[in-house]
Amino acid sequence: MTTAFKFARSLSLAEWLYVADAWFTTARTNMETRWRGYSTWRVNLLDAMTQEQLSSNTNKDNVYRLRKIFNGALRLQFLPVNCLRRSLALHHFLQRRDIQTRLRIGTKIIDGKLHGHAWLEYAGEVLNDQDYVLSEYTPFSSENLQQIAIFE
Repeated sequence: MTTAFKFARSLSLAEWLYVADAWFTTARTNMETRWRGYSTWRVNLLDAMTQEQLSSNTNKDNVYRLRKIFNGALRLQFLPVNCLRRSLALHHFLQRRDIQTRLRIGTKIIDGKLHGHAWLEYAGEVLNDQDYVLSEYTPFSSENLQQIAIFE
């Protein structure tokens, strides 16, 4: 049995509903950020970046299980999903379950070119990426968010 098939068989009906929700959330976020102007989704971006990291009663294992379910739903998408779209969609998916995350966007320079990357943090830890992003990318600070807000 393949790993994906084993994972699919391990899901309960409630978790399959999470897969469906994650799929629709990702598809909506993907389409909104692809085909609508930045000004229409800028507020969602800034909200996700300024989300307070409140202490949560949510079990970390539950958060990681939801992330795994979300990642399974990502494999079913028709269009490619970049790091920003993936992170925004996961943020909305978890937020509906009262799980507070923070979107981080960082930059680095390689061969004189600026590269950007987006990821989520939960309870101060990288949630949907490898920990190395913290050492490779310099995240925007709170002071930079006002400049991002006016960028069109």
